[in-house]
Amino acid sequence: MLRRIIAIIMLACLPVAALAALSPAPVPPGTVNIPGVLLDQSTKTTATATVNKKQGLLGYVLTFHDDKYQYAWPVCENPNLVEVDGRRITDPTGFVVGDTLVVSARANPASNPAVCIDRVVRQTISRGSSGGECLQNFQVRHEIVGSPSPLVVKTEYTYLLTVYARPTLDCDAKAYGTSPITTVIAPNRPFTISLTRDTPSGTKELTRWSLSTDPAGKASLTYTFAVPSTTYKFQVTPGGNATPGDVISWDVKVVDPNPSPSPTPIAVAAPSGSFRLTAGPFVAILILILLVAGGLEARYWLMKKREHESPEQEYRRTPRL
Repeated sequence: MLRRIIAIIMLACLPVAALAALSPAPVPPGTVNIPGVLLDQSTKTTATATVNKKQGLLGYVLTFHDDKYQYAWPVCENPNLVEVDGRRITDPTGFVVGDTLVVSARANPASNPAVCIDRVVRQTISRGSSGGECLQNFQVRHEIVGSPSPLVVKTEYTYLLTVYARPTLDCDAKAYGTSPITTVIAPNRPFTISLTRDTPSGTKELTRWSLSTDPAGKASLTYTFAVPSTTYKFQVTPGGNATPGDVISWDVKVVDPNPSPSPTPIAVAAPSGSFRLTAGPFVAILILILLVAGGLEARYWLMKKREHESPEQEYRRTPRL
């Protein structure tokens, strides 16, 4: 992926740096066919409609180059713009920087320079970097048989992959705009798929599949998730002569439908033979203590009183037999 990004950046800088050293292309005396050129840009001119009509121009200028010349020629009126398989391109905005083209031009004294482009055949589309479903020359779609939701642990799931050969409208909309594109399957193509999960010690690869699409452009794999996680990730890379680092991926969230309940505090049973002190017995014991204390206090003062009584008083309180 890093190499592709660097290549795109270098391509963007090419018109300013390397292309500045190329010589401007000479005006052909008649019709000329220039194969294998790379598109640098497609721009709409600022000329008025009257001027465009007078000159027979569509109103666009294509800038492209080969290993010898730099070209910047206007497009003729009603040009023939097609894909390599003959499908029509509606206007020059359908081209993408980096496309490989075959350009046919003819002399046109009404334009400046005195040449215009009347036919362009795109040989190769300059594709963007991989992402989403778009992987190099493929579009990879995935679904789970039965479309279950949510995904849960300890259940086997079957993933069904359908692979299309680019160009497709989903992956190459920048090149094709809203033009209809025939979706073509990609049969018998190898791919490598890995499944990873983030752990406290880092990303761990759980398993890896090497598989190929069948004649219908389909492939399948099965897996049972052992533990719940939100960090499962499938990664798909093309087999064969793939560009290093070119990969697409999708995330997976797996839950546990029967999670273990959180432990709740458990009351500790009182040892055998013990009792639980509650408000009622506590009050009763307090009253008993007060009564005993009161009785002892009364007895104390009674004894103190008898210490000071006279013999006559002691005689009177002593019971008679």
